[in-house]
Amino acid sequence: MKIKKLLLGVAATVATLLFTIKLVSADTLPVYDMSEWQGPKTEQQFQNVKSEVSGLLFRRQYGSNYIDKQVNNYTQLADKVGVPYGEYAYARFVSASDARQEAKDFYNRSDKNAKFYALDYEEPCVIHGSSQDAVKAWLSEMRSLTNKKIIFYSYRKFSDIYAGQAVLNQFDGFWLAAYQSNLPQPQNYDLWQHRDDQPSLALGLSLDSSLVMTDKHPVSYWFGNTAKVINKKLNNDDRHDGFTVGQTVTLKQSAVDWYVPRVGINPSAKGQTYTIKDTKKIVLSRSNQAVLLYKGNTAIGWALAQDVQNYDVPKTSTTLVSGTFNDDGYTINRENGTFTAKTALRVFAYPGVKPTGATYYPGESVKYDGWYRRGNYIYISYVNYAGYHHYIAVRENGVALGDFK
Repeated sequence: MKIKKLLLGVAATVATLLFTIKLVSADTLPVYDMSEWQGPKTEQQFQNVKSEVSGLLFRRQYGSNYIDKQVNNYTQLADKVGVPYGEYAYARFVSASDARQEAKDFYNRSDKNAKFYALDYEEPCVIHGSSQDAVKAWLSEMRSLTNKKIIFYSYRKFSDIYAGQAVLNQFDGFWLAAYQSNLPQPQNYDLWQHRDDQPSLALGLSLDSSLVMTDKHPVSYWFGNTAKVINKKLNNDDRHDGFTVGQTVTLKQSAVDWYVPRVGINPSAKGQTYTIKDTKKIVLSRSNQAVLLYKGNTAIGWALAQDVQNYDVPKTSTTLVSGTFNDDGYTINRENGTFTAKTALRVFAYPGVKPTGATYYPGESVKYDGWYRRGNYIYISYVNYAGYHHYIAVRENGVALGDFK
């Protein structure tokens, strides 16, 4: 069949890539990159963003002649609420001597609470001498001014041409910009800016986002011991894993792309059941795990954990269970059942309070163990992968937002 041939073609590609993927060794929260383009922010927004990130990176200047309009607002708020951050300078130097001056200006303007510094060099600007000498001059000047770590930011092709590995090796790390799903190779970078459209509920916008490559250094190496790696109550529901080899799962209708190869999933593959033949730890989108799906003896594709669900979904009707339980002061009425969303529904750490950043999409199901009424909404409670209760709204003004079984 035509559909079967398509699936087999994907499977063949999967087989060739199976042992060539190098994966992130541990999970981290993202690191947001902010400049005046994100606009002014409030203390409450920075308080909320603490649960979303391991740290922040702020642009201090665009060359010596332009200071970011929001950077002082950002650093003051970050200091006040306790979010660790680094600062970076966008390079506009035209020579080695100019690079030294930019470094001096950058350091003198920087907030000394910054955990580390970065040179953002992504467009040609040197017209006197070599760009390599200019970069080395900038770094040399910074070394004379601070003992803090200094990293180099750029795209792969640009850094190869205008800096080179020998120059990169003089920095304390490489912050690579590469907006792609699979880990860029070679993996010679310490931070990976993998998205330019990361949604932030706390800040109310989408922005650049990076991941710390923890197989090289832990998050604390860059952002200090107070940096969050995972906030279990507020964030682990946004991370999907826990599947095992041999488990039967269903590929969700909401799935978009295979993990490997990173191509669109044919609609005919969705909603079907598969057997997991292998698993891998990853950090991508909302998943900490990728699973290799088989249909019989045929490899179909590597899927993200967020795109599959356990096939063993109870078919029984909702069961009332007497009694209540307490979740950090909230009295939850016990009830067992399965809910399938008909619309996108946000996940909360508590009933209608503290959104985690996770979402249940149409067609996704969840087993629940209780409910709570708050205003015009009914929220169901369920236990996430980390063992914490989380909540989604299932009725609004008495109208069901999905199906119950």
